[in-house]
Amino acid sequence: MMYFSNLQHLWWLIPVILILAGGFYYSLVDRPKLWKWLSFGCRVLAVILLVLGLCKPFQRGDAENVHVAFLVDGSASVSAEGIRTSVEKIQEGIDLLDSKDSYSIQLFDSSIKTATLEELGEFADTIERDGAEAQTRASSDIASALLSTRMKFGADKAKKIVLFSDGVATDNAIDQPLEILRDEEVSISFHKIAPLKKTEVAAVEFKSLVPTAFEGEIVRMEGRIATNKEMEATVRLLNRGIEVQKQQVQLKTNESNIVGFEVEMYTAGDTRWTMEVETKEDYFLMNNVLSTTVQVSGKPRVLAIHKDPKEMRSFARALRKQGIELDVRGAKGLPSSLEELLAFRAVLLCNVAATDLTVKQMFDLKRYVADMGGGLGMLGSENSFGIGGYHNTPVDEILPIASRYEKEKIKPSLAMALVIDKSGSMSGQPIQLARQAARSAVELLGAQDSIAVIGFDSEAQTIVQMSSAANKGGIKDSIDTLAAGGGTNLFPGLLRAQEMLDATPAKIKHVIILSDGQTAGQGYEELVGELVASRVTVSTVALGQGAAKDLMKALAELGNGRYYETDDPQSVPQIFTKETMQASKSAIKEDLFESVHVADHPMLNGFEKTELPFIMGYVMTQPRPTAKVLLATEVGDPLLATNRFGLGQTFAYSSDLTEKWGSEWLSWSACGQFWNQVIRLVLRKEDGRGIQASSDMANEELNIRLTRRDDAGNLVNRVKWRAEALDESRNVQVLKLAQAGVGTYSAKIPLIGKDRLLIQLTDTADGNNKTVYWRRGYPAEFLLDQKADSELMDLAEDSMEEIRQNMTNGIVEKDKLALFAFLALILSITGILFRRI
Repeated sequence: MMYFSNLQHLWWLIPVILILAGGFYYSLVDRPKLWKWLSFGCRVLAVILLVLGLCKPFQRGDAENVHVAFLVDGSASVSAEGIRTSVEKIQEGIDLLDSKDSYSIQLFDSSIKTATLEELGEFADTIERDGAEAQTRASSDIASALLSTRMKFGADKAKKIVLFSDGVATDNAIDQPLEILRDEEVSISFHKIAPLKKTEVAAVEFKSLVPTAFEGEIVRMEGRIATNKEMEATVRLLNRGIEVQKQQVQLKTNESNIVGFEVEMYTAGDTRWTMEVETKEDYFLMNNVLSTTVQVSGKPRVLAIHKDPKEMRSFARALRKQGIELDVRGAKGLPSSLEELLAFRAVLLCNVAATDLTVKQMFDLKRYVADMGGGLGMLGSENSFGIGGYHNTPVDEILPIASRYEKEKIKPSLAMALVIDKSGSMSGQPIQLARQAARSAVELLGAQDSIAVIGFDSEAQTIVQMSSAANKGGIKDSIDTLAAGGGTNLFPGLLRAQEMLDATPAKIKHVIILSDGQTAGQGYEELVGELVASRVTVSTVALGQGAAKDLMKALAELGNGRYYETDDPQSVPQIFTKETMQASKSAIKEDLFESVHVADHPMLNGFEKTELPFIMGYVMTQPRPTAKVLLATEVGDPLLATNRFGLGQTFAYSSDLTEKWGSEWLSWSACGQFWNQVIRLVLRKEDGRGIQASSDMANEELNIRLTRRDDAGNLVNRVKWRAEALDESRNVQVLKLAQAGVGTYSAKIPLIGKDRLLIQLTDTADGNNKTVYWRRGYPAEFLLDQKADSELMDLAEDSMEEIRQNMTNGIVEKDKLALFAFLALILSITGILFRRI
């Protein structure tokens, strides 16, 4: 019986037959009527057959041939020996197929790709040579591999899958894919191949027996370790990368080796604890580390960053007496992740330049304040505000005050030459950021200042002639023409800068050199010596590993300037900002200044009528429109200001709290009490008051469940939540929490492509919030206690001799288009013969 896939094309028969009929009626061919009718009939039948062919005709019948899809598991739990065994069996099966049969070979782990037998052999060699911890082999997605194989099957052949695997499916359940394949009459044969046989230790579980604790409380933490060989191991407990405890344990096979730690919670906040297992023999190393978080209530922890931490000791002692624990760290001490920042209730940037922070850290600080409700304060110094390079950075955006760039009239004028490498290696982002850096420098100059921009490759190119900075728009337009290309020779560019600076009468003359490569030329020391003799200072910026760092450092030292070294092109604008303000000697006033009240605010409660200490210096700033200035100097410059940004609060104090400018404040008896009051008003609210949260992962989704109670313990309904999830790439996903029951709420978060999430949940009514952390554990492929899937083990394991047997030889659809086309051709020729013979 014949079947058709689509009968819509039959409508074409009507106009075609009408045309043929018209042609027959008006035909001038002089043939007997019988021959004319026979010719017409043949043509009509030919057209009918062609149109029916377009309707995709087929017949149903038993399959005579087979397509075999060979699937080979290449995940980390499979050995090279297992891969080679698969190759041998596949070759044996291919040799037994008929000439009209077909086959395909695919290698899979977390993804799937087509492979040849030779490529499988090379893959086995790679496993033996390079080990097995490649991320692409970290999981075994048998389910997706089975379903994607369906694309290899044709409609006219029986379908068979031969699966070579250890049977451990670590990504998705396979029961549904197997059911789909059975419904589609696909035969499946499973061949269990040798798993990896290496000495292996795995940290299976690590947890705190209590999720929250008080400062000083002893908390028990337990870890579970599995091994396939008895051995001795060292188990370490780490906090912030520092070893807290260490144990020697004897690991036994086929047992849950439990390791316990009794730990005093000595710091408040969300503390991260890590268990690390070390042994002499171990194949996979990535499964030896697990972490957990304990929320510790107690004294609020505040992080202070200062380039010389010992200068903050007096201030730290004053706050400690008020119940605030000030953790003072050096210039590079700011945490590298938002998760680590949340261990602190506020952050103080005391004397740290923007060039000591990465762009990511500054964005994290902004999000810490805006979305996590954290507090941020900046104290004045030569490395603060605009003079510290913070102009137009994420940190600058959230502070209540910013540096004043207009210099006093008594300040001497500045002539500055920017000598920028424009060689081919600066193409792309580096040259774009160099242009941005030059524009930032222009913004900070006064109308009496001058600037020149010189690009150099193998020769010098004047981008901007030495001209007044009053023409900021024209200068910026010229800077935008700076383009990369050519070699690297600094000498012509520096010589051009010398010529321009010699011709200007400015009182202060400065050169900034930026290069990312090794430069040709010689005589640099002599040239810089001539510049210094002309009272010109020289600072240098070495960008990237390939820069001539020794030369650049030597030029800065000879030129009485500053040397910067960075691997991050995004830091270049901050370096130029800092350099411009340092060179212009603007933005800082040093003298004896009075601290004057200018507004009422809870930060000043109890001190409204108090005569506050004098300061010895400060950074000149101007308030933002949203800021509230609380203290000022007698000349009107802001001294203490605050504002709200998002969920958080920030403050800025344009003087410092060290002996340099703040000795009067530090010797004041109420110093600790005053600053305790200021800082406590910007602290991040205590997490979790009345909010209970839990989470679990299933099918690449994180299920979040919340319970909300009021201060009396009653469940609260219809809460309006503000919920956001931040992943490791700083992508933000807004969540919708739906009420799931009385006082309970839930949300689901897709986890595909994510390894870490920080979820901030805020009750918009009172600002109370809860932070939930999720971190993907190491892949299940590296666990020792994984067992083969029972449904796979129940499948038949055919020998290769039976590759065409034990099949579901269902009804297949045999395409008959060729037959219809052939008959139409015969009828067309026959019709011609009836008309011509």
